[in-house]
Amino acid sequence: MMKQLYSLSNVHLEQTAQLRKKLLANISHDLGTPVTVIHNYLQSVEQGIIEDEEKEQYLQLSSSKVRMLDRLISETQSYLTK
Repeated sequence: MMKQLYSLSNVHLEQTAQLRKKLLANISHDLGTPVTVIHNYLQSVEQGIIEDEEKEQYLQLSSSKVRMLDRLISETQSYLTK
């Protein structure tokens, strides 16, 4: 009986570890993607790839991505403190 409980406990711990790993991978992806977009937008503006009349649009898009990141971070913090 104890061996069965021990085995079930190990299975539960392994499942929990897998779920935690998947959650962290998803969070990393969800945070990393907008950072890459922001970096590419700003780099394009900085290198003069973006025409002057389009710069404002790219800066607004970057600002939008920063707000999205802020929201994702806040939601993650809220989830972790529950």
